[in-house]
Amino acid sequence: MLSELLPFVMQTHAFHQHSVKQSKGSVNPYINFSDLTWFEFPLPPLDVQQRLANALSLADLATRSLASCALRATQLQQSLIAASVVPPGDSSVTLADVATLDVDHVRVQASDTLRLAGVYSFGRGLLDRGYVQASETKYPMLQRLKAGQVVVSKLKAWEGATAVVPNAFHGAYVSPEFPTFTLNTQRLTSSFMDLVCRSPWFWSAVTAKCKGTAERRARIHPREFLELKINVPSLSYQTHVCRQVDAVQSLIDAFSRRVSAAREVFRTVLAPLDTATSTGTHDR
Repeated sequence: MLSELLPFVMQTHAFHQHSVKQSKGSVNPYINFSDLTWFEFPLPPLDVQQRLANALSLADLATRSLASCALRATQLQQSLIAASVVPPGDSSVTLADVATLDVDHVRVQASDTLRLAGVYSFGRGLLDRGYVQASETKYPMLQRLKAGQVVVSKLKAWEGATAVVPNAFHGAYVSPEFPTFTLNTQRLTSSFMDLVCRSPWFWSAVTAKCKGTAERRARIHPREFLELKINVPSLSYQTHVCRQVDAVQSLIDAFSRRVSAAREVFRTVLAPLDTATSTGTHDR
């Protein structure tokens, strides 16, 4: 067997299953080398092994290279946001100048089927909690989201749980612990506010407004959220920045698709080695 093929054999699903099956211990599982040595798998002729090793090496290299490009593009986007969406200065305004508390209260019926949402921490957007029966919730009233609104988690605001509602979440519901705010889009676009919500300096500013006896019990009141200050550049500048960020996002998405495609090629090439023989799958 060619030594360069061995690392790929150890990445097969069959080898993983064998390793798990032969592991010992419940709290800290471990496996002895002797239990790995009797794993059996199809071993083609040396010339086929060489071709497989070459192809797998290149597929692995392509996957790693594309993943690195995706990471670099993500870092570029973060740097672009940091350079364009800066902390408040002398010309800053409060959120109350460009947004208003706007909550769409809805009394739900036990038989209603509702799509629930939440807010990820650290500016990562909205969380899809799926569909539930209203009878499964503890709230007689929920709040309906509108695309373009800002939504804040009172309980998790201290760790950056703020987001702008995308079109895909229009009409979804949140609990009364998630106040919503409508922007004056003549001054501040929802796309630019989304970048603000993704900025670490904004998370810190929100955290400073949270009040409570302990960090994980700290909450923010809508009035205090509206007291936060941000820079509001011209609409043309906001549009320019958002287009740049969107362009980089398209690049990130393209690299991510190519990473998935490269991984699929790797799995396809690996398939001939990913079948344990009968003696390699039973207990000893």
